[in-house]
Amino acid sequence: MGAIVGIISTVIDILIWIVIASVIMSWLIVLNVVNLSNQYVRMAYDLISRIIDPLLNPIRRMMPNFGGIDISPIILVLILVFIQYLLLTNPAQAIVLLIATIFTIAITIVVIAAVMTWMVTFGAINMSNRFVAMIYDSITRMCDPMLNPIRKFVPKVGGVDVSFIVLFLFLYLLRGVILSAF
Repeated sequence: MGAIVGIISTVIDILIWIVIASVIMSWLIVLNVVNLSNQYVRMAYDLISRIIDPLLNPIRRMMPNFGGIDISPIILVLILVFIQYLLLTNPAQAIVLLIATIFTIAITIVVIAAVMTWMVTFGAINMSNRFVAMIYDSITRMCDPMLNPIRKFVPKVGGVDVSFIVLFLFLYLLRGVILSAF
């Protein structure tokens, strides 16, 4: 039984990496970094799409519009991680670990958003670069709904938005409470 669980877990790990490769490749295609007319790029893209699209399409059909942000790969990764947790633990532990994983992803996005926002504030990042602008726009769209209530109470310090720090601490502490209850 342990060997079968190990194989399934390994397949899930591979699928997660294929999802990540799919996201990166779609960004590179949108930004014209890779050329789809190259037969090897086309073959790789087709292979990845044939593996991932059947998993992503049902999620995409159920997801509401997030202003052009496709979060279906994140949802798919969370589903795969949850299945992996179910294989390795009991259902209650799997749910707690999934919630902790969601908080970890949120914390990571908040840290990336904070660093990018501060770099933009200090002119250390080139916003005329399409890739940078696309990432910045996506990240801020994800974080702003969480940050806007905090911004009402936390003023900027020297022109720097410190609401990220408050949100980071809140999410980190909440994640800790969830894990300690486990």
